[in-house]
Amino acid sequence: MSNLDSARPFGQFTRPFFLGRGLTRLGSEVYNVGIDCSRVDFGPTRSVGSGRLYAVAAAVRAAAREWEPSVVYAHQNLPGMAALLARTGVPIVADFHSLPSREWLTTLKHAPARQRPAAAINAAKAWPIELFLVAGAHHLVAAGVELADDLVAAYPTRQRPTVISNGVDPAFLESQRGITPFGGQPEARHVVAVIPSSSAPANVVALKFLRECASIMSTEDQPIVFHVLGSRRGPGDDGLVYHGTRTQPALKPWVAHADACLLPYPPATALRGGARNKLLEALAGGRRVVTTMEGLRGLPEARDWPGVFVAPDTPAEFGTVVRDAVSADAPTLTPQRDLSLNWDALAEELAAAFEAVLDSNAER
Repeated sequence: MSNLDSARPFGQFTRPFFLGRGLTRLGSEVYNVGIDCSRVDFGPTRSVGSGRLYAVAAAVRAAAREWEPSVVYAHQNLPGMAALLARTGVPIVADFHSLPSREWLTTLKHAPARQRPAAAINAAKAWPIELFLVAGAHHLVAAGVELADDLVAAYPTRQRPTVISNGVDPAFLESQRGITPFGGQPEARHVVAVIPSSSAPANVVALKFLRECASIMSTEDQPIVFHVLGSRRGPGDDGLVYHGTRTQPALKPWVAHADACLLPYPPATALRGGARNKLLEALAGGRRVVTTMEGLRGLPEARDWPGVFVAPDTPAEFGTVVRDAVSADAPTLTPQRDLSLNWDALAEELAAAFEAVLDSNAER
């Protein structure tokens, strides 16, 4: 069960959808409870229509009575709370995609004074929810090694969480590039950033950072066009071109034909989670990547790969690295298809975690 929303088939939709489909291919029966499950093409579904806690808990309780599952897999905090409140008597595996309490504390540290009270309140709200999940779930899954470390450091866990990273839509591993979306300005270099600004405060900060970078770069002799996907509008239209939201297949031509993909995340955007989907998609597609170290969270070893350019945390220095990365003689990135980016392989790891939970539960 998750916050899966077919009206927004990216971000929080991706992990439960592809892991669920992978489990189905392994022979498991997978039932989905989510906000809008209309895009789910495997197994029975129950769409709640909203993210209200008690409505979701009621849906989980009804689904458990109807389907009699062996395990309830809960992705993200609210679905995890709903699963615990439903009291189905079924082992619960809680999947932490991030650690909001730590993220809000980071926001508190870097935010303007007027925004700090709200950040402090949100951190205080997130902490008991996380503690409730850690204490109540039969097992924890974390979307990255750093996140597993944070969970162990912050809470008294029964055992170390199982680390199951994010993967890549198989469509990104296919060779077809599609038609270039950059045909109107062939003389320019085109860089792409996928930043859904409405989904998280960190993306709002990242978009402002990118706007400052683009403004500085506008004086360059070599034209570089900054394309933003995931947001219909943002800070200033001068220097950034906004293209709204895109489904995952529709993103591929933008990534495949970009001179570089950008992850403009300064320290103020610290994500206490796994690798960002946009990073994995760029790496899987073999695109040059310009990123801060924060943008590499979940896959820090990529900093040493040719074609990955790690920039300092200021817009001006980030822009300098963008200019170097799109030059004709800059190293390119070989598609990293040999990495464990395949969702089906990751689903095997999740299935093994479920088996361990069931074995442990049977011994009690």
